[in-house]
Amino acid sequence: MKSGAKAIRSVLVTLDIKEVQHDPLLGTYFSAEEQAELSTRHIRSTVGSLALKRAVLHLLTKGKDSGLTEKDIVLGRRPNDRPVLLFLPDRPGLFRSNTLFLSISHTRSTAYGLAVLQEG
Repeated sequence: MKSGAKAIRSVLVTLDIKEVQHDPLLGTYFSAEEQAELSTRHIRSTVGSLALKRAVLHLLTKGKDSGLTEKDIVLGRRPNDRPVLLFLPDRPGLFRSNTLFLSISHTRSTAYGLAVLQEG
């Protein structure tokens, strides 16, 4: 990589909506605030949020067991409905020189969570 160039890492997670909506642990992946917000949305949004949490988790831990779980990553929504990371424990300074881009999308059967980290 050239000097001054920024590294970009990304993770895309896809989840089958019908499979995940019947997961008895689905509610345990979200904080009380997230559950309240998601309760007003379609199941596709909930599964999309879980896919995004898993993408962020994998991106930041590089796929290694770090002790972090989906519930540790708290997501919210901006006024334009785009997802935003509200809380991530034990990562002080992560965003001082890095930028995190988040996206959720879905079809009728599949939800997608994309996390992109631009370093430097």
